[in-house]
Amino acid sequence: MPDDADSTAVQLPNECLCLILEHLQDDLSTLHALLFVNRFFFRAAVALIWTDPLSRLRDSTRKPSREKLIVVLLASLLYHHQTPSRSASDILNEFGLRLKSDLSAYPLLRDAVRNRSSSHSSTSDGPNYSGMTMDYSRLFTILRPDDWPVIFYKQFVSLQQTPASIKEQSTEESPTASAGCADGDDDNLYWVQDYREEIEQRICAMVLRFHSNLVKEVLFDIRKAKDTFLPLANRMASLRSMYIVRPTVLPDEQLQATVAFIQQNQSAFPAKPRLRLELESGWTDYDIDPYAPPLPSETEKARQIRVRDALWYFARPKLLLYEAVGLPSAMQVYRIPGFYTRVSQYQIGLERLTEFADADQDRLDDIGGNEAVAMRSFFERCINLEELALAVGNPQVFSWAARHRRQRYDGSGPPSLSMQTILGKLRKLSLHSIRSFHYLICAMNDAFVAFSDTLTSIHATGYQQINAITLSSPSWMEFRNDPKANRFGDFAFLLPCLTCIDINLKSFPGFQLVGSFSQCPALRTLRIESGKVVYEPQRRQERPVPMFNPDRELEFTLFPKWNMPQLQSLTLQGTAVLRFDYESLESMVRLERLVLRSDLWTSMHRYFWRIPRLSAHLAASDTLYANDEDLTDILRCYGFGNDRDSDGDYKYISDTLENRKWNNTWTLPCLKTLVLQGPQICVFDFSWLAGSPLLTTLLLTLEGAPRRLPFANLSHTFSANSGDVSFDSRLSHLTQLSIIQWIISWDDFTRLLAMVSGSPLQGLIVENLHEKSTLTGAQLVRAIHDLDTQHTQEAQERQEIRMTKSLRYITSDLSLTKEESDLAGLTQIPGSEAWGLYYHKRGKRIYSMGTGYFVRHTDVVSDPWIEERE
Repeated sequence: MPDDADSTAVQLPNECLCLILEHLQDDLSTLHALLFVNRFFFRAAVALIWTDPLSRLRDSTRKPSREKLIVVLLASLLYHHQTPSRSASDILNEFGLRLKSDLSAYPLLRDAVRNRSSSHSSTSDGPNYSGMTMDYSRLFTILRPDDWPVIFYKQFVSLQQTPASIKEQSTEESPTASAGCADGDDDNLYWVQDYREEIEQRICAMVLRFHSNLVKEVLFDIRKAKDTFLPLANRMASLRSMYIVRPTVLPDEQLQATVAFIQQNQSAFPAKPRLRLELESGWTDYDIDPYAPPLPSETEKARQIRVRDALWYFARPKLLLYEAVGLPSAMQVYRIPGFYTRVSQYQIGLERLTEFADADQDRLDDIGGNEAVAMRSFFERCINLEELALAVGNPQVFSWAARHRRQRYDGSGPPSLSMQTILGKLRKLSLHSIRSFHYLICAMNDAFVAFSDTLTSIHATGYQQINAITLSSPSWMEFRNDPKANRFGDFAFLLPCLTCIDINLKSFPGFQLVGSFSQCPALRTLRIESGKVVYEPQRRQERPVPMFNPDRELEFTLFPKWNMPQLQSLTLQGTAVLRFDYESLESMVRLERLVLRSDLWTSMHRYFWRIPRLSAHLAASDTLYANDEDLTDILRCYGFGNDRDSDGDYKYISDTLENRKWNNTWTLPCLKTLVLQGPQICVFDFSWLAGSPLLTTLLLTLEGAPRRLPFANLSHTFSANSGDVSFDSRLSHLTQLSIIQWIISWDDFTRLLAMVSGSPLQGLIVENLHEKSTLTGAQLVRAIHDLDTQHTQEAQERQEIRMTKSLRYITSDLSLTKEESDLAGLTQIPGSEAWGLYYHKRGKRIYSMGTGYFVRHTDVVSDPWIEERE
C-alpha cells in the first residue's frame, strides 16, 4: 500500500491491526521492516512493541530509523494532550523545545502540531492523515535516555534556548562554527553530547508530565529530586526501578529529597513491589586511592584511617537510600569500608534481597576478623538470595559455607544444623579476582560444595600478571601444589541443577587436573579459557615451556574423555584446546555451538603432540615415546617448528598423514556454529561436516602448517560418503562463512562457492591469505558474480518469483583496482560507518576490500544528509 493511498484507505481500529500483526510479536526483524512502510503498518507495529522500544530496537538485527521512534513519541504527546486552551506550541514552549520549520520528512509530526479539528482537511503541504487512534507515548514506560542509541535531533527538534555551558563547549570543539542556521540553531550543537542529552531529558520530562502513572523505570538525577520528581511521588503508580545518578559532591538537601521521594512513593502504593535502586553512575569515587602514599609526616595507620573515612563519607548515602526502601530486592556494594559490620546499624531488611554484588576484593584481608564474621551473618539473613556477584580476595571466602554443608551432609554438626541452610536459593554465582587465580579456584570449589543443591550457573573471571616475580612469590609457591587450588571439574557433591560453567582465566597457565564433570548431568554450556604460555628466558628460546618446573608435564596432561549428552555449547580457548580429548565430541549429540580457539605459537613440540588423535597418529608410526628430537622431526612433517625446507619452500602435510586424520568418528546433527582457530585445526578432516545439516556459521582461522583450503579436494569425498546426497545440500542453512590464513587459489574458491551455492549465505570473509595463495580480488568478485548468475538462471528455470537471498556483505583484504572494479560493475563508496549502515539497512550488498568499500552500480544511492556529514 503506497503512502499516497494511505489517506483514502480504510482506517481500521488499532485493535484490528494488532490482531493482523499479532504473529509478528516475537519477530522483531520483520516487525521493524514493516514499521515504516507507511502509516497503516506504523500504527499497528508500534503498538506491538510493548516494552522499551528504543532498547529492543538497538538489539534487533535490522535497525530502522531511530529518529522515527522519537517522532512518534513527540507526535503522540502533542496530538493527544492538546486542549482548546493549550495548543501543541504551548506544550513545546512549556518544555523549552522547538520543532523545525520544515517537517515535510515527518508528516506525522507535522500533522500533530496542527489543530486536531482540522485533521481531515487538506493543505498546500498535502492531505492531512486521519488522527491517531492510539497514544503511542503511553508505551514508552522506560525512561532511560542514557541507554538510548545516538539520535540525530537536527532533523526535527531543537532547544529554544541553549544553556551557556553547552554553547561554550560547542565553541571549544569547533571554533569555526557558524552563527546559526535557518531555525536559529548552530548546526555544530547537535554534535555536542550535552546538547542531545538536554533534548532527551526534556522529552522525558514531557512523558513524566503526561504519563507519570505509567512510567516503570526512570533515570533519576538526584540533583532534580526536589523540583522534578518529589511532586510526582504520589502519582507514579507503576514505578518499579530507579537508575539514580549523583554528583561527586552530594548536598544533604538533594539526598533528603531523594529519600523522601522513595518513602512517599512506596507509602502511596503499598501493594506494588519495593523500588529497585540502580546505583552505578557516579557512586564510585575513583579519585580516592586506597593505596595512595601517606602525606608528609603521616603514619601508615593515620593514612589508612584517613582513606577509610573518605571512602565511608562518600558511600554512606547509598546505605541511606537502601534504608529508605526498607526491603530492597537488589544491592550493589563497592568500596564501602566495613560494609558488613556497618549495615547492621541501618534498618535494611534482607528477607526480600534476591540480587547482591560486592566488588571489593580487599574486604576480607583478615579472614578471622570482625568483617568476615559479619559477612557470614549477613548471608545467613539473605534467605531469598538468587544471584550473587563477589570479588575474591581471599581463598577462604566460602570455606565456612562449604564446612557448613559438609557437616549437614555427614551429620557431624549439632542437631539444629540439619535444619539450617545458607543461601538456600542461590542460582547464579559470579566471581572475579585480580589478586590470585588460586584464590578464585579455591572459592569456586568451595561454592560447588556449599551451594550444590541449587546452583544453576557459575561465571569466574580472573586476571593476574604472570612473570618471574609472580612465579617466585610466596602466595604462588604456597598454592602451586595444593590440589584444591589447581583442580576443577571433579566435584565432591552432585550438582543436579548446574547448566552453565564459564571460566575465563586467560593468563593462568592451566589447571593441573580437570575432571570429567560427571557430577553435572544437566550441563548445557561449558566455556574454559586458560593458558597464556610462558617462555623460559634462557633455555630453548623457541619453545614455550610448562609452568612450574619445566621438566614436569602434570599441568598439561590431557583432559579426560567427557560424557556430556546434554551439552549445547562448548567453548575452549588457549591451552584448554590443546588438552581437549576430541573424542569427547562423540557423546555431544545435542551440541549446537563449538568454539575451539588457540592463538599460541605453533612451534609447540612439547604440547601439540598431546592432542589425542595426533598422538594416535604418532603412535602408529612408533614414535609416541620417542625422544624430543625424534618428535621434532615427525612434527616438522606437519609443518611445526621449521616452517621451511632448506630451499625455502613451505612443507605441506604429507598425504599419508592426511589420510590418518579423523574421519567421521562423531556426528553432530544439531551443530549450528563452528569456530576453529589455531594450529589444532590441522587435525580435522572436514568430511564430518556432512553430518551437520543445520550449520549456519563456519569460521576457520588457520595457524601453523600452511594448508590449502580445507574443502578444496573434498567435494567427491563428501558425495561418496553420503550416498546420493551431495555435500552442498548438507550445508543448506549456512549463512556466515569465514576463511582466514589459508592457501587459496581461483579453483579452490570457485569450488567453495559451488559447495555453498544452495545455502542462504549472507556474509563471506576471506582475509589474511597465505603468501602462496594465488586468488586475486578481481577473481573473488568475478566468482561471486558468476554465482549470482547461476542463482538467477536456476530461479528462472524453476519459475520462482522470489530468489534465494544472496550475499549481503563480503569482507576481504585483497585489493581491487579502479579498472577491475569498473569491469566488475562496482562503484567505490565512502568508507564511513554512516554509509555502511545506510546500505546495509536497505539490503544492499557491500564489498569491503583492501582498497575500500564497493557496491554494485545498480545499488548506488545518494543521501544529502549523510553527504553533508561527510
